[in-house]
Amino acid sequence: MARIGDFASAAAPIGPDASGAEVYDRFQSEPDTLLIAVIDSDRRPVGLIERNAFTLKMAAEFGRALYAKRPAATLMDANPRVLEAEADAESLFQSLDASSLGDLLNGFIVTADGRYVGVGAGVHVLQASSAIHQRRADAMGALARELARAEAEARASSRAKSEFLAVMSHEIRTPLNGVLGVAALMERELTQKAMRPYVRTILDSGESLLRLLTDALDMSRAEAGLMSFETTPVHLDRLAADLEALWRPRAQEKGLTLKVACETGDHDWVVGDEMRLKQLFNNLIGNALKFTVAGDVV
Repeated sequence: MARIGDFASAAAPIGPDASGAEVYDRFQSEPDTLLIAVIDSDRRPVGLIERNAFTLKMAAEFGRALYAKRPAATLMDANPRVLEAEADAESLFQSLDASSLGDLLNGFIVTADGRYVGVGAGVHVLQASSAIHQRRADAMGALARELARAEAEARASSRAKSEFLAVMSHEIRTPLNGVLGVAALMERELTQKAMRPYVRTILDSGESLLRLLTDALDMSRAEAGLMSFETTPVHLDRLAADLEALWRPRAQEKGLTLKVACETGDHDWVVGDEMRLKQLFNNLIGNALKFTVAGDVV
């Protein structure tokens, strides 16, 4: 009988008080570790941290500042799938529907008598499936090998993407913010009017690059299903006023008239993600001002 425990990886667990920086260092020093279990003092599982989801958090804007000192308990999935090591793998797979199998592929914790034994990822599920079906048909062996190859390529690609995002976020955003800060200071202090257009070019180009970087990170989070929305009450009239105050100086620099019309009537409160709304309108208004030669932007 093939047991679930036969396919688990005995990756070293961590405690709930371990910092996000420690988790990050673990993933960096252990490139084949896809999951880290969080256990209590009795070695009972309390959560699970998945490599790609965690790396994307750290790669986000201010990710390291936000998460490096946070305890693992705030960064983990507090309701992971937990399987007994002695459970029959074939019976388990036969009892799963498509949704449950999908959850299993995202990672699970293996226990013996309620205490931590190891973790399992999608690759472990594929290995178990291969071992079971190999006994039924030789043809399934070829399919399992193909799936293992595809899984290895996907893992390598995902790891490279995660590492690229981490490097791009930290290594590019930090010096770019320094450039923008110095350029903004020069614009305020500069007495030579002839030099102001050159400083403005530096600011505009740097801000465009920063927006591209943010959009790339957002796209990666969306593709991974990690795009989060924080819904709170949003005052639309106030949002409109903020947008107009932010972009009016840029419009005046180009000799344009910017008008922000907010026709809400008596319903100026909505529930939504204010940051994402501002991001959307900032992109629209910024493009409109950039490509409008004369007249109004409404």
